[in-house]
Amino acid sequence: MISEIIFIIVLIFLSGIFSSTETAYTALSIIQIKELEKSKKKGSNLAVKLTKRKDILLTTILIGNNIVNISVSSLVTTFCIKFYGQSMVAYATGILTLVILIFGEVTPKQIAINNSKKIARIMSYPIFILSKILYPLVYFIKFFGNFVDRVFSKGNKKTLTIEGLMHVVDAAEDFGIVDQYESDLMQKVLHFSNNPIKTIMTHRKDVFIVSADLSIREAFSDIVNSGYSRIPIYFEYKENIIGIVLIRDILQAQLENKMDQPIMSIKREPIFVLETKHVNYIFFLFKKIKLQMAIVLDEYGGFAGVISMEDVAEQLLGEIYDEHENAQGEIIKQVEGVKDLYIIQGETPFIYFCDEMDIDYKQAEKVGTIAAYLMSLTGDIPNEKDFISDEYGIYTILKMNKRRIEEIKFNRIIDPSK
Repeated sequence: MISEIIFIIVLIFLSGIFSSTETAYTALSIIQIKELEKSKKKGSNLAVKLTKRKDILLTTILIGNNIVNISVSSLVTTFCIKFYGQSMVAYATGILTLVILIFGEVTPKQIAINNSKKIARIMSYPIFILSKILYPLVYFIKFFGNFVDRVFSKGNKKTLTIEGLMHVVDAAEDFGIVDQYESDLMQKVLHFSNNPIKTIMTHRKDVFIVSADLSIREAFSDIVNSGYSRIPIYFEYKENIIGIVLIRDILQAQLENKMDQPIMSIKREPIFVLETKHVNYIFFLFKKIKLQMAIVLDEYGGFAGVISMEDVAEQLLGEIYDEHENAQGEIIKQVEGVKDLYIIQGETPFIYFCDEMDIDYKQAEKVGTIAAYLMSLTGDIPNEKDFISDEYGIYTILKMNKRRIEEIKFNRIIDPSK
């Protein structure tokens, strides 16, 4: 009798072990799996390998758990009939169900949720050995399960997407793990490689350039007053950019009394990049070379603008002003006291606008600025006080400067389904 009671207790304990192991492995997050990969503790590497074959892992655990539960149920029934008679079987079944529920399911799973890495590591070798012992049965059930999955799932598989990772970052902010600034920074990093250069470059109409026909002395005054440290130079016509001059090279020429030499004599060979290239491309290019300004070309090979390392950094950190620049204030400013109403500068990168307004990011790759986006909607140059609408809200043109949109009022429409 004593030995049978001990055997029943052992089986209930094994049921708890299988339940906790199942929960531990299914509760492992991607981050925890990465931590196990880097861990030097015994069983960590095997635990990672098991997570990569979850079909075999879960099948092995479920087979073991079912064998244990069926065995303990049969043993309790036999024990009751032998020592207490048929009438006690119903009572014993009810008590056993409650015991297994508490000690074989609920409690072990609660423990496993809080100790998933540790349990996964400890149980990796027992589960691996059991999978080898039960391999024929595991293989048959796995084969049958995969067949049913192919029939009903139609090949759909769960994958981690950028959008899913963004939700993880949002959840981390909601739980106070990161603050809003850190959350915004992480989201900008996730979108960093998707941004085309044309969305953050300085357009050619705003680029300060000098003629290659000038001497250093003739160009010196305008260059100093411009406040820029890197200046493109052109030959004959303004779209023919042939080099970049650094302010430090001009100062060096002044120290060496070479101010009357042609500015061509101190030019650096420019880097040319297409406006369709992504920001991560130019970022790694700047890291590779010493010159941190590139000439951006359009699809026809014409001069489209320039991009600098500062432009790339501002994608992550926001506007950076030096001693020669005047801060222009927020490019997207919420109207005080009015929810979902914003004043937006026309030159605001559309990709930045999408981030701030939580708008479908795919559209941001098509246009450079919010002004360009609105013109693409109308197909024409709007007038002041014109209304333009899309699925995200209503735009009011507040200020125009000739043919340029300078300021916009945006009334965001919240999708009630979200």
